[in-house]
Amino acid sequence: DGSSVACNDLGTEADPFQSVQCAIDVATSGDTIRVKAGTYAGFAVNKALTILGPNDEVAPGPGIERSPEAVIESAVSISSALDGVTLSGFSLAPTSAAGVGVSVGSNTENVSITYNDISGFDQGIRSEGNALNFGSNMDVSYNYIHGLSLASFGSYAIHLRNVKNVTVSDNIVTDSVTSPVLTGSQMRRGILLRGAQDAVVSNNTVDFGSTASTKAYYAISIAQLLNDGVNGNDISVSNVQITGNTLSGAVNGINFLDLGARATNVEIEGNTARDVFVGVSFKSYGQSGATVVQELLVQRNDFSDIASASGVLSAGVQVYSIDVTPPAVSEFEGVVVQGNKLPSNRINQLSQINGLMVGAINPFAAGFPNVLTFYATDITDLDARANYWGGEVPTTDITRQANVAGAMLAGSYSDDPSKAGQPGFWPLSTDANLTDLSLSTGTLTPVFASETTNYTVRVPASFTSFAVTPTKSDTKASMAQFVGASGTTPFTGELGGRETIIRVVVTAEDGTTKTYRVTVTRFNFTPQIITFTPVASITATTATYALVASANSGLPVAFSSTTNEICTVSGTTLTPVKAGLCVITASQAGNDTYYAPASINKSIMITRAAQTITLFNPANMTALSSPQTLSAPKGLGSAPVTFSTNSSGVCSIDGTSLTVVAAGTCVVTASQAEDGRYAAANNVTRSITISKVAQTIVFTPVASLSAAAPSYALTATAGDGATVAFASTTPLVCTVSGTTLTPVKAGTCSITASQVGNATYQAATNVSKSITINLASQATLTVSNSNTFAFKKGVPVTLTSSGGSGTGNAVTFSVRGTGCSISSGALTVATTTRPGSLVSCSVTATRAGNASYLPATSAAKNFFFQNR
Repeated sequence: DGSSVACNDLGTEADPFQSVQCAIDVATSGDTIRVKAGTYAGFAVNKALTILGPNDEVAPGPGIERSPEAVIESAVSISSALDGVTLSGFSLAPTSAAGVGVSVGSNTENVSITYNDISGFDQGIRSEGNALNFGSNMDVSYNYIHGLSLASFGSYAIHLRNVKNVTVSDNIVTDSVTSPVLTGSQMRRGILLRGAQDAVVSNNTVDFGSTASTKAYYAISIAQLLNDGVNGNDISVSNVQITGNTLSGAVNGINFLDLGARATNVEIEGNTARDVFVGVSFKSYGQSGATVVQELLVQRNDFSDIASASGVLSAGVQVYSIDVTPPAVSEFEGVVVQGNKLPSNRINQLSQINGLMVGAINPFAAGFPNVLTFYATDITDLDARANYWGGEVPTTDITRQANVAGAMLAGSYSDDPSKAGQPGFWPLSTDANLTDLSLSTGTLTPVFASETTNYTVRVPASFTSFAVTPTKSDTKASMAQFVGASGTTPFTGELGGRETIIRVVVTAEDGTTKTYRVTVTRFNFTPQIITFTPVASITATTATYALVASANSGLPVAFSSTTNEICTVSGTTLTPVKAGLCVITASQAGNDTYYAPASINKSIMITRAAQTITLFNPANMTALSSPQTLSAPKGLGSAPVTFSTNSSGVCSIDGTSLTVVAAGTCVVTASQAEDGRYAAANNVTRSITISKVAQTIVFTPVASLSAAAPSYALTATAGDGATVAFASTTPLVCTVSGTTLTPVKAGTCSITASQVGNATYQAATNVSKSITINLASQATLTVSNSNTFAFKKGVPVTLTSSGGSGTGNAVTFSVRGTGCSISSGALTVATTTRPGSLVSCSVTATRAGNASYLPATSAAKNFFFQNR
């Protein structure tokens, strides 16, 4: 921030230096210093460093947004004899008027000053040096230099003294030549290389405004001074290329100044200079022993937009020496000026804008510039052919041009049409013709023709204003209107007395002029009365209506519509367009001899015609019908038929699609809106029936069930998958709860399936089905006594059983065997059996059946009795 602090920071992202100077003081040659956005004091660079602001490699310029800037509030200086310094990406803007924004000492090498926004200084960028201590390998590019302050001499945007291998490219210099006001010897200056070798000055924009100003000395200048008491001699100028620059608003677009020694191999190519007094000026000063300019190439530049002013020799290209006495030797050798667009075809014409000025002059004579002494000089190999000189062979001042020897000028013009697309070969149009002259009133006599230049027109005396509207043949031509047969008083549209001459002067791009004259004569004309009584109204569908009107002059009446959106008129035929108020003007233009123009307006109401919707019969539907597309033949109007319904619980309509909601009556209304020609049609209403859908029950139960089955799930389907209800008509054989059937006893079980219907379906016809309930077999029955041996005779054994099924069905026992008997469920052996014998009794149990079960008989079980 420029505060005075000890340079003891770490210089890291977390702990940066608080001033650029601190970082420079701590840094080692070859280091890179990155400066964050903020405001800083100026600094001095005394070692080889790369110092980068936040906008390194982001070119500044008018209207260009860059990242937040690192703003340097005073000057930056780079010491002498350094090798390798880069300053890039900063904004330099002093808090008060200052000298040099970025200064570079002498004898420096490899210095790069790029991507900086510099304003508020007397000089934006300046380097020092002379023929003994010159800089080399310097790059000054992509800087925006503007708003400079003014020292006693004015300002310089870029001022480099004695540099070799220098590039000055893509810089933007914008500075007003009026603000602040320049006084005395103060001048704006763009880019100056004073002493330069192997230099490239390319693609720069230097803009001092849209008007050539004597207070802006030059946009680009190359100079060379000898015997400078302060700075010493400059290095000689050689190998300089000035290409692709756009320059405006100065005395000189490109200026070679104070050439006190030989300048060699200079190329001026592809530049555009607008609103300057001189495109390129090459001047030598008083050399008497050697060629000053050698191998100068000026080609494919646009120097056509040249201004003139008192005291200024205006020209596209100037190549001359300034000498108080005649030069002893040739000061120019090998000068080529070709393929350029030059402002005129004149050479050395005083008080004119010249395409080319050559020779040696003495500007110090009294009466400069109107009195100018041209000295005899020898210009060797001056080739100025194949330029575009405003479309003509160059015109030369023979008496002065005779002093130029060895030059190819007069008669050297060659406009090559095949090169029309190349700079310098753009032919200027010679077309100064008009294609039409239209009048605010009256009739042009004769009928307009481009080659005819004199016309007359008669208008009523009551007309005080008048307009002539010319149409030029070539858009690049200019036009002006003047009053009277001569003079330069502009015509403002006001007619004077009885007769007014209006001159239309057309100036072609190349300066060719052509004058068209219109003589307007005012007369007092007799008024006309127009009788026009059309009908009060017609319908919009009327094909046409014939308009009839008459004027008391007997001249034909013309008709026009002021409401073309309602009605149009062609001749005497009115054609309705749509309903509304049609306004018709009946007019008579009068004539040039007696009658004044007249007109009258009448209104005719255009009404809408009736229309009818017919044959609208939507089809009946069922609750399951797909959407129906509605249609109805519309009336004659352009509006479509639309459909609506107030039966939202039964149907809905989307556009022309009718969708069923539920069964019932759907009321559909067809409508057609009005348009420009037809009234709305009467609504047409239709009712359609939405019927419920019949349904059938599908019920296929099993054929039979066991009476012992615990339950059976009944299933059936109806038309829409709705629930089917079930009921038993034989509850003593089977019962039903919901969909569950429960057998009660053997027999025939009758079930009825029913569906009551819904909003979509009718009630279904009941379906009855029978299921046979069969008697079930009982579980296995057994005689369950466990001890069946060594019973004594005469002692009864109580029989037991297990198994079987059902309730209430009794168990009985039967026996086989000699002497074996059963009584009241007890098994005994008769006492009459032989003593000591073993008696075997085979016992079988039987369980009776019931309403659900068949009888069950057990397997025989043996019991053994000992007769003892």
